[in-house]
Amino acid sequence: MPAPSTPCLNICVIEPSTGLCIGCGRTTAEIAQWPLLSEPERLAIMATLGERLRALTARPRRRSAGDDITARRILPSSRRRG
Repeated sequence: MPAPSTPCLNICVIEPSTGLCIGCGRTTAEIAQWPLLSEPERLAIMATLGERLRALTARPRRRSAGDDITARRILPSSRRRG
């Protein structure tokens, strides 16, 4: 028996505002139910994941206070030593 199809890339991080995994594009409910789904159900979900991930990456990223730090300030070579 072949292994069930899976889109998992082992990049399991849920984007809070959408509820989608940034690695595979599935929702937490889909991830939880994956072992219980039939192969046709898995393939139907997998057919939608490319569009979900494109929409996820096309969204403007929210800025936080830490975004103002420049690379120059956080690289070890530019830290003040002593």
